[in-house]
Amino acid sequence: MMRGKFLPAFFYLFCAFGPPASGQPDLNRAAQMEQWLVIPDYAQPNRYYFAPGKLQLAVDAAGKPDAMFLMMRYTGTELDARANRIFYNSLFQCRVVMEQIGGKRLQEIRQKLEAQTGRPISLDPLPIWNVETQLVVPSVNGSEKKLSAVVEEETQAPSGNFWTERLFTVKLGNEDAQLLQKALSLKQTTLHIQYTYHTRVVLSKRNEQETALRTQSNDTLSFSRKVEVTKDSSSTLAPVFSDAFALAIDLEKYPDLMRKVDINSQAPPGYALLEIRCYDFNNALRKDLFAKRIEIEAESVGGQKVVIRKTFMAVQPDIFVQFARFQYAVKLDRPFRYRIVELSTGKQNQPGPWVTQKNWNALIDISLK
Repeated sequence: MMRGKFLPAFFYLFCAFGPPASGQPDLNRAAQMEQWLVIPDYAQPNRYYFAPGKLQLAVDAAGKPDAMFLMMRYTGTELDARANRIFYNSLFQCRVVMEQIGGKRLQEIRQKLEAQTGRPISLDPLPIWNVETQLVVPSVNGSEKKLSAVVEEETQAPSGNFWTERLFTVKLGNEDAQLLQKALSLKQTTLHIQYTYHTRVVLSKRNEQETALRTQSNDTLSFSRKVEVTKDSSSTLAPVFSDAFALAIDLEKYPDLMRKVDINSQAPPGYALLEIRCYDFNNALRKDLFAKRIEIEAESVGGQKVVIRKTFMAVQPDIFVQFARFQYAVKLDRPFRYRIVELSTGKQNQPGPWVTQKNWNALIDISLK
C-alpha cells in the first residue's frame, strides 16, 4: 500500500523538475546583474543561468538559532566486539536558509538581458552538482580547524528555483567536539560556516597553429599564428562562488542548544548516527535511474520494527550524503538491516536483498560498485 503511493510521487517529481540541465555554463563570462550572479550558456546564445543565493543560519521569530550540538558517548558492547571501550561520536547540526532571487528581480534581469541581446532569452537556475561545506572552529591560540560537513535535503525546491532550506551536519570526534564546545562557551565570533557551490562545465581546449610564410622581397620567413578555442567533450566540477557566515550561538542564553547524551542508555529520536552516501548521480554514473532509495529497518525500544527511507535523486546531484534519523528511539545494542531500491522509468523497480549490519557507526555507501 505504501509502495503504491510512493512511486507515483517520484514520477511526478521527475516530470516536474526533469533531469539536471544539460547546458554548458560559461563561468568565464559570469557577471553581476541586479546584485545577482548571472552566467551565459556557451553553446546557446539565448540561454542564461542565475546562481544560487547566499546562505545564513536559520533563526525563529524570537531570534533563537535553529541548531543543536549533541555530545554523544558510546560504550562498546560484546555485540560489536568493543566491550567496555568508550567512543565519542558527537554531532553539530543547524538549519541553513538560502537567499531567494525573487520574481521581481528575476524579471528585471530577464528584461535587461533581452534588451542587450535583442532577442527573447531563457533564464534558468544554474545546475548545482555539489555544495562543499566546512565548519571553521577557532582555537584558543588563534589558529582554526576546518571540519568537513554536508547539507542534507529538508525541503523540496519549487519548480524553476533553488531549495530554500537544508540541514547542515558535521560529525565530530572527541577532540573536535571539545574544541567546538570551548569555542561556543567563549562566544567566539570567528566561529563560522564556509561553503562553495560547484557546477559541471565542459572544459575549454586551446589550439594554437603557427604557419610559416616566405616574403617575396628578401626571402625571409615570417610567422602567422591562429588561435582557436573549442570545447572538449569531457566535463568537470568547477566552483561558482564561495562565501561564509558567522554562527552566532549563545549557550548562556540558549543552554538547550547543547546536550550531552549517553547513547547506551537512551537514544533520542532527533540524533543522526548512520551516514549514507550515494555518488551515482553526483558522478553521473547511473543515467538509467531517476532515483535510488535505501530502506533501513531497526528495532524500537518497544520491540516493534521501525523503517525509515532515504532517497537520492537525479534532479538533486548535490545531495550525495544523508544521515538516518529515526522517528522513534531504537535499540543500538541490536543490529539493523537495510536494502536498496533502484527507481527507473524503463523497468519494474525490484528491491535488493536485505543486508544486516551490527555497527551503528558504519558508513553505508549505496553507490554503483
